[in-house]
Amino acid sequence: MMRNILYAIAIIFIIFWITIRVFSVYKQGSILSNEAVFDIHINTDSLDIDSYFGLPAGTFKKDKHVILCKLPVNTSSSGFKPDYIEVKSGVLDINCDEGYTEKSNVKFNSIELINSGSKLLIINKYAGQIMKKQSRKFRFLNESLNSSNILAEKEIELNYKKGKINHIVISLWNSYDFCP
Repeated sequence: MMRNILYAIAIIFIIFWITIRVFSVYKQGSILSNEAVFDIHINTDSLDIDSYFGLPAGTFKKDKHVILCKLPVNTSSSGFKPDYIEVKSGVLDINCDEGYTEKSNVKFNSIELINSGSKLLIINKYAGQIMKKQSRKFRFLNESLNSSNILAEKEIELNYKKGKINHIVISLWNSYDFCP
């Protein structure tokens, strides 16, 4: 009798452990319905960056400056996720069929996601504030920006959806999801 109870407990434990492992593997390779991923682009060919930010003509230089996007997230509790990511130039390299990979994307859960506070910043590329993670395909802000490193900033609204990679393109009048 005691042996049957121990077998039953062991079988329940094994089933529970397998269930947790399967869910954790699934969660690592996909975006859940309460999570969002951001991929921000700006079409520098059709959008004059200087006039968009209200700067004198010729101020923005691709080789000297970086455009960052303050994401609509609050990561103060996690501390290991970026609040800012680098905005990519152009829209030709957007792949709507791209799947989520932990090496090239950061997931934000519903606790971290907020609906406001997004803005674009132009900063000096060599200000020492940008750090390239070797395991990821994007660059993100490593520490707080001080105002002397910010060349320009502009408030924007990012409309995003949960459960997907949001390929957001910044245009002259608004931002939109390239892959609805």
